Amino acid sequence: MEHTPPPILPQWAPRVKKELIRRLYELDAKGIHDEELLDEVGWSLLARCEAFLVANQARKGTLPCPVCGEMVTHNKDKATRMRCAGCGWELTWGVYFKTIQHKQLSGAGPVLNLFAEFVAVFPRARTSREKMLAIDRVLHGFHYWITREKSQQTRPTAVNLIDARLNEVIDFLDHLTYGEGSTPGVREQYQEWFTGSQFARSFPCGTAWIGKPGGMEQRRRRLELAYQFREYSGTQDHERMIALAIRERQETLHVMDLPYRLSSWALDDPANAGLWFDDGGRLAAWAVMQLPFWTVDCVIPSPADGDLDQAVFTWIDRRARALLQMGGGIPCWFQTAFARQAGRIRQLEANGFTCQADQGEDSWSKVWMQRDASALLKEYPAPPGFEVRPLHGAAEAAAYVELHQAVFGSKNMQLDWRLRMLRQPGYDPTLDVVVSATDGQLAAFCIGWLQPGLDGIVRGQIEPLGCHADFRRFALGRVALAEVIRRLCQAGATELWVETDNYRDTAFRLYHSLGFRVAEDVLVFRKDYPG
Repeated sequence: MEHTPPPILPQWAPRVKKELIRRLYELDAKGIHDEELLDEVGWSLLARCEAFLVANQARKGTLPCPVCGEMVTHNKDKATRMRCAGCGWELTWGVYFKTIQHKQLSGAGPVLNLFAEFVAVFPRARTSREKMLAIDRVLHGFHYWITREKSQQTRPTAVNLIDARLNEVIDFLDHLTYGEGSTPGVREQYQEWFTGSQFARSFPCGTAWIGKPGGMEQRRRRLELAYQFREYSGTQDHERMIALAIRERQETLHVMDLPYRLSSWALDDPANAGLWFDDGGRLAAWAVMQLPFWTVDCVIPSPADGDLDQAVFTWIDRRARALLQMGGGIPCWFQTAFARQAGRIRQLEANGFTCQADQGEDSWSKVWMQRDASALLKEYPAPPGFEVRPLHGAAEAAAYVELHQAVFGSKNMQLDWRLRMLRQPGYDPTLDVVVSATDGQLAAFCIGWLQPGLDGIVRGQIEPLGCHADFRRFALGRVALAEVIRRLCQAGATELWVETDNYRDTAFRLYHSLGFRVAEDVLVFRKDYPG
């Protein structure tokens, strides 16, 4: 009598045992880096993340054959029999789906992105620090529940990775060991996780709060009590806004060039900027709706405070919609994040912002470039008939505005903006360089910003740089840039920085030719606000 062999089912990598992770953190707290244990935990988590990604893709209609790996599609009908064209493997989607159910193998976009990031990052990690930080980040993520108005963490993603119930996972993560020897960054990540997990603590099932009558309104009131908000009150706020950005320099893109950005006409309306203060009256966060750039400039301290994060993003949404209703708004807003900022990226995505790095022909990403403040190996003097010099202050402000508008093909730069820049405490007229023709016509410009850091390092930044199209054959942009580099070096800068679009951009090639190298990848995120 013949026996029908049992069907070949997919095998899902199990969740990782708590004991392995606990031992890893105990050793790390003592400054002991057990490479074998790091690899065992890391590769076990990676296998689990891969299983999670495959299971979620299978739910959408595509899965790898468990025998040969060839991709198989299905129509989500549980009775339909799937068949692999490569090896002949067969199974109904209903039977396959049962292997996924009740295995903690489901999640939405932010979770999939977090796990996909870990799968991409961990195999490339070379040092014990890189491995530990990657492990720590993936263990401290969140599931989100998103509404039209706001989003909130519901439960830790570690429940998908660690072999324990939700309440056990929360307690386990609470009691991981940290010490003086802990890898830099893990204790800070713990604080971010602890703050964000408060809702999961209130509702042990992790999602019961969703249906709680008035739950979101109660949450909004708690946010308003936790931090005092007020609108921008004028240039007297600039000093404290810049000071907060300097303190958060490692996590903030726009710091040195804030005198330029805080002079923009967006701040003509105080309602376009918000400041949040803690109960001690200290500035805790700020945000500016930069209408000229269609960008939200904001500084939110890291490690993040869940209440503060939500307060800022709620205000951004409200202001964006209010601007649209007034007829002066724009249909979409952008924010940036360093590619390494997994927490901020999750925060942006949870609040409806989409990364623009993989959008086909419309893809957009940036780079943060740096060079040491050494002299240029080659001099770039102005060609005959041109002079490189500082701007003649307010007397030439209107001519500068005209040139700036022509270079960028935009009317965003306005005379009042340019004049306000001249009055900023961080403005140095010797770093405001132009190249002019013999008849006095301005042909190119480059502005440098100099800023001492809390770490004692003096840094300089280039922003902005441009050359009129009629004069580009003379390479005057390079002349102006080289002059500002020279002046920043003379002024005591030890590091020079510039933000620009990625390698496809002409400006990138110019900066690269004068010694700037990519220090960080910068991701651009977009959120649309339909009218």
